[in-house]
Amino acid sequence: MNLSLKLPKIDLETLPKQQKQLLLIVLPLLITALVGYFVCYPLYEDMVKLEQETTKQQKEIDSAKVKAANLPKVKAEYTKVQAELKELEKQLPEEKEVSGLLKKVSELGTKAELQVLKWKPKDKTLHQSKEVYEIPVEVELRGQYHSFGQFYSNVTKLERIVNVSDINMANAGIKARPNELKLSCLITTYSVLTDKEREEIKKKEKEEKEKKEKK
Repeated sequence: MNLSLKLPKIDLETLPKQQKQLLLIVLPLLITALVGYFVCYPLYEDMVKLEQETTKQQKEIDSAKVKAANLPKVKAEYTKVQAELKELEKQLPEEKEVSGLLKKVSELGTKAELQVLKWKPKDKTLHQSKEVYEIPVEVELRGQYHSFGQFYSNVTKLERIVNVSDINMANAGIKARPNELKLSCLITTYSVLTDKEREEIKKKEKEEKEKKEKK
């Protein structure tokens, strides 16, 4: 099928004057509109997209500059935190060292002339930080008031972290030695988790989370 479009022939000479004037006005406007729609408008759209992309890239550049400017500060803070962490790890014994540390604390009580009435280690528990275990011991001691002060002072001087809490002091109830006191407290030390233990804890938490999501 052969389609052809035949445009009507317009004889400008035979057109009335008003139509000639109208044609002279409409034709340039029509040409301008067509050029604007098919040529200028696509160029305008491309220009808007280019400006948006340029603005986006400039924001990314500005953000990168801010991060780059803060990088030395971040590195310095990271180095500081790492140093503090290493110093803290020195104060936290590994689990295999805990029994020796607790024995040393007991020896400090004896050295301060205190009688150890009770020394009952309890089960270790995971600290809320999930970085260390808490290892508590229920303790009862008997002796003179100044001996308790010496004992506590010696414990605070240990390189390892040892916390003394839940302190309860009362008369020992011995008539022959009315000045003697009985002290009960909770002595807690801490041990660092190994990398393997951390991975096991994360794995267990992930499994528990998946079980809850399935319910």
